[in-house]
Amino acid sequence: MKYFLILTLILFTGCSSLGGVVKEAAYVNEKVTSGEVEETISKVDLSVQEEQILTHSLNQVVRFRENYGEFLSDPGKLLTFSQDDLNKDYDDLRDSFKMVQLIVIKNWPKYSKATQDTLTEYQKHAYHLDQSVQELIEETKYRGAIKEALSVGFALVQIIGSLK
Repeated sequence: MKYFLILTLILFTGCSSLGGVVKEAAYVNEKVTSGEVEETISKVDLSVQEEQILTHSLNQVVRFRENYGEFLSDPGKLLTFSQDDLNKDYDDLRDSFKMVQLIVIKNWPKYSKATQDTLTEYQKHAYHLDQSVQELIEETKYRGAIKEALSVGFALVQIIGSLK
């Protein structure tokens, strides 16, 4: 019973990574939806292909936020999403970020020092958000496993209770 209570407390304790995700997601969302990221990256002449990749990637951020943003106000909702879909969509988002990074790296010498500083700041936030999301996904997997174990434990307790 003691272990059962400990597992229950672990399951219902708030996600330690959630605060980082909320803070960084709010920053990234504001910078992307305001157009600031696109404007900053586009301060140099980009090829048509680079512009298309940039637009697609920024739209990917908005779509991800629309699909999964509700868990920020209710972390329990993260357990209701398909883990496979979440992982695939997040991997797609990460791939888009890598494509934008390649565009910035290719054009880095063309940016002014001030723009380079701004882009470096964006990158720091993106990396921190990625770390926080990865931790949250791992915690969600862990909590899902604990939840499943608790369900099995409840079932066993009921079976044992009915045998007495």
